[in-house]
Amino acid sequence: MVLDVLMAVLMSVTVFAGTLLMLAAIFRWQVRRYNKTVATDLLNDWKMQLELLDTEGRKRALLSPPPNVVAAMVSLPAAGLFNGWTDSPVSAFDSQ
Repeated sequence: MVLDVLMAVLMSVTVFAGTLLMLAAIFRWQVRRYNKTVATDLLNDWKMQLELLDTEGRKRALLSPPPNVVAAMVSLPAAGLFNGWTDSPVSAFDSQ
């Protein structure tokens, strides 16, 4: 009798913990997906703003991007390869 009650309590705790872990994993996945979407939108907006600048202004902006753009670039390192961020007119050799 005591063993049955103990097993029932243990099973309930296990199911509760499993449910919490599953919800935590779903929440973490949703937050990562949201952050990726926000970072992609931010980089695309910044790229459009760069296109409005003249060549000299674009070089100056690319040498010192805003902190939120740098954070988006760090959070999406592969986005530069796919969105053309590496095709900028500024390189390390231009600043010398």
